[in-house]
Amino acid sequence: MNKKLLVFLAIVVLGFLAFFLRFGGVHGFVSSWQTFSNGSTWMPFSPYGNRVENAAKLVRKNATHLIFEDQSLFWKGQGAKVLPKLNEKGQLKKFVITDGGSGYGPLVTASVLGAGASQFDIGEVTVRNGQVTEVSINKTGKWYSSPRIFFEGEDLPYSGVAEIKYRNGQLMDSRQYLEGELHGKWFKWKYNGIPLFEKDYLRGLKHGTHMYWYGEPIDPKDYKTAGGDAGDGGTDKKTYVSLWVEVNELVKVEFKGKHPSQASNKWIIDQYKLKGGSFGPKLLEHYENNQRHGLFEAYDGRGNKIFKDEYDLGKRIKHKPYDPTN
Repeated sequence: MNKKLLVFLAIVVLGFLAFFLRFGGVHGFVSSWQTFSNGSTWMPFSPYGNRVENAAKLVRKNATHLIFEDQSLFWKGQGAKVLPKLNEKGQLKKFVITDGGSGYGPLVTASVLGAGASQFDIGEVTVRNGQVTEVSINKTGKWYSSPRIFFEGEDLPYSGVAEIKYRNGQLMDSRQYLEGELHGKWFKWKYNGIPLFEKDYLRGLKHGTHMYWYGEPIDPKDYKTAGGDAGDGGTDKKTYVSLWVEVNELVKVEFKGKHPSQASNKWIIDQYKLKGGSFGPKLLEHYENNQRHGLFEAYDGRGNKIFKDEYDLGKRIKHKPYDPTN
């Protein structure tokens, strides 16, 4: 028994030693895991599903691109263009010269700008007869063909949720990002928690349902104030001019002065819907890969439908107008 215990303890010690040699500790492991899982939507503890940051700390960087600089003092070349050739992981393999340009001197340098630029080290630029003929690569990295969002001071595109809040703590804006692109839900609310829109995105493209609201509460038609009608025995109770006013009074009791806040505003919205209230729809849209696809409907401020359209991959195939006055 003692021998087995010693073997087990030796294995545990070796495991911890290997862990610290590989990652340098827990912090190193967490950092490595975040890097590894940055592009995943399903891995446990991935940034996409767990990270929430203030949107003010995010920065937008242009798509990765290469620029040339002619070191000649006077006459400088121009017009050289390259096409990046990538491997299956999206990393740069080489540059294909699509246009060598003209008038370049013997000393030309090149550098990478935009998203992920810090990963790259560009080597010698070969010039023959005033034209760029080759660009060597000393150190490569991930090449991004579209602009990306980064958290300030970080090299990897941002994955996670970005939020903006009102002074009362209510969320104003919430967006999901995956590797620096909108991916998932984008919400916007008024200061009191009333929704303004909800949109779906897939890798930076509109994809799924987009719903917009006017941002004004609509009471149920059969709403009766808590005080009741005259003569029904309820005149001794407090009366309200609308259901919206009623739930905004009830929340003060429910949260005992801790209002307004994100939680109390959500309670108001939930109670209002539960009692039959709604928020006037403005526009319903459906997209597939950034193209209109499916049902589109528009409403006026009173909830009356204005039109109903259907699209098939960007092409409108049905249109039906409505007269809201009828």
